[in-house]
Amino acid sequence: MRLNKFRIRNFKSIIDTGYCPFASDLTILIGKNESGKTATLEALRYFNKNLQRVPEDVFPLDGSDRDPSVEIWFRLERQETDAIQEETGIRLSEKALNYILNNGLGVVKNGRGQYGLNEECSDRLFREETSMTYDDQIQHIKSAKERLQELLKGPQVPSINFESGNENILRESKELIRVAKTYLPSIKDEQMQTEAVEAIRTIIKESKRLTEPQEYEQGDEQQAQQEQIRNTTASFLEGVVRHLPHFIFFSEFSDILPFEISVDHLKENQAVLDFAKIAGLDLDQFVGTQDVQRRINYLNRHSATISGDFLGYWEQNKIELVVKPEGDKLLFGAKEKGKTDFFKIKQRSKGFQWFLAFYLRLNAQKSKNNVIIIDEPGMHLHAKAQKEILRVLENKIVTESQVIFSTHCPYLIDAQRLDRIRLVLKDAEAGTIISDDIHNQTDEESLMPVMTAMGEQKLTTAPLPGKKNIIVGGVADFYFCEALRRYVNDVDLSEVNLLPSTDTDDIVQLVALMIGYNLEFQVLLNNNDDGYQKRKYLKERFGLESEKIIFVSLKSNYTTEDLFDFEDFNSHVLKGERNEDQAVLNSEYLRDNELNRVLLARKFFDAAGSKATDRMALSNGTIAAFRRLFEKIVSGFTGLPEIKEEPKREEPVEKAPEAEVRRSRLFSFITKK
Repeated sequence: MRLNKFRIRNFKSIIDTGYCPFASDLTILIGKNESGKTATLEALRYFNKNLQRVPEDVFPLDGSDRDPSVEIWFRLERQETDAIQEETGIRLSEKALNYILNNGLGVVKNGRGQYGLNEECSDRLFREETSMTYDDQIQHIKSAKERLQELLKGPQVPSINFESGNENILRESKELIRVAKTYLPSIKDEQMQTEAVEAIRTIIKESKRLTEPQEYEQGDEQQAQQEQIRNTTASFLEGVVRHLPHFIFFSEFSDILPFEISVDHLKENQAVLDFAKIAGLDLDQFVGTQDVQRRINYLNRHSATISGDFLGYWEQNKIELVVKPEGDKLLFGAKEKGKTDFFKIKQRSKGFQWFLAFYLRLNAQKSKNNVIIIDEPGMHLHAKAQKEILRVLENKIVTESQVIFSTHCPYLIDAQRLDRIRLVLKDAEAGTIISDDIHNQTDEESLMPVMTAMGEQKLTTAPLPGKKNIIVGGVADFYFCEALRRYVNDVDLSEVNLLPSTDTDDIVQLVALMIGYNLEFQVLLNNNDDGYQKRKYLKERFGLESEKIIFVSLKSNYTTEDLFDFEDFNSHVLKGERNEDQAVLNSEYLRDNELNRVLLARKFFDAAGSKATDRMALSNGTIAAFRRLFEKIVSGFTGLPEIKEEPKREEPVEKAPEAEVRRSRLFSFITKK
């Protein structure tokens, strides 16, 4: 059973997180302190079968008596549903099985430790094939409407007066559906959009049935049927619970291998048990072997296996793990590769101790039936060791177990896998909410680990001798330009090396480096107030000539995203959002709606595709605008007389189109030569 999504309600500071999807392998929670990251992980741990009820301190902090609940939806394969049916003796209809295979199975655990099926899920599996009372139908419509309102979030859907008669209910339901359909495109998450469509279908079906002639079951027969449904649901649920994965929570890794331990107490030490499991060391066989030589060979054979694998991840210094018998004791230690001195584990650095405990514990616990939960791994390790934590998780753990962890650390975030990120936010009224849509978030403090991770990744791009180095004034501008250079095939950009910068200080460092090493370079800036301030500072600081600093456009207040035409910007950059006013600049729309341009640019860059077959279709207008920019860049390295682009005053102004025409003609002349 694989985790699909979760929802937590009334747990500590959490009122209702809303549904949060799990990533396919690693799910990473980021957010400010006190946002609710640890509470979220603790709530997921509570889903374990061996925890009978939540402790008192878990109940809502406002003192209310609302019952805590954790709801998790699981993806099941057909063999898993077959196994549950076989164990319980309950045969599901093909329609019910298809529902599970397509939508998953929703299981809820309340504050008293009781499991139940999600109401909609239960109805789909056991109630839809039976006749329903009038009240049942009304309740179905109410539940579907409430779920629809929840999924749409912002817009308020029309109300339904359930006391006004069937014909009116049908009429008001149709109006509700009409309005809801117009808001469907605003739901960005595919799974949530599917749920909204299902809710609409339920309203259509049940409201229509209200006006159709039918006889509702009454009296003892109806009660017997309801009792049968309850019993069937309970039996099926028992089978489901037996198959639930184990949730293993780690908040610290403090168990370290002892220097010496009696053979009789080997199974009492968790770190030793972890070591033995990973190394394939049978402790009973070892204890039963009395011959010292055989014991030594047995230990060497198995400890070499784990030592070699561990060294593949701990790259700070080459340390081998050593295990050897000493009378009725077993000694654990470490030695530096190529040296003979034997150290106790606790004599090595705290970072080494933590990493070894982390490595042993997680590798011992990984299993297809285990979900690994970690709160702030590797907080006290330096950057390189933190990157190795991510490598262990990716290469060793998620091959078998799903993992969810919280972090503030950018080195535990792969900028190529932002689909793993879930942003935990604390709202004054709504409490903790969790969002997988980080591209439309502007809380810079919460997003800092992601932004830093993206900044770290860009450092792989370096100034190159013999190349046309372009210092791009912002990370978002860099991603847009890197993506569009794949579309412009009639301008030779093979020698162009784009270098992103995060701020003015970053630009200054890169310019100083270029000048110091006598490299060819230009600085590319947006044609807005920020760009003009940077240009002014660079000219005063370095005395740069005008041709060294170019703007993305001759038009005043234009930034890189303004080079996209209206439809391309809506379809490929904004996607879920939409600018309805063509008179509003793309950059202005991002600013007014507080959208994060760096994350949107990165998402566009990833979606653009590196291969021609993967590329999205862009309009000729967008490609032509970026072609003009790239022509301007290339022509800036030709040594031709400067074509003035700058306004004579500091305020951005629109340049005469003749200048751009003249530059285009000059470029054509150059390329023909």
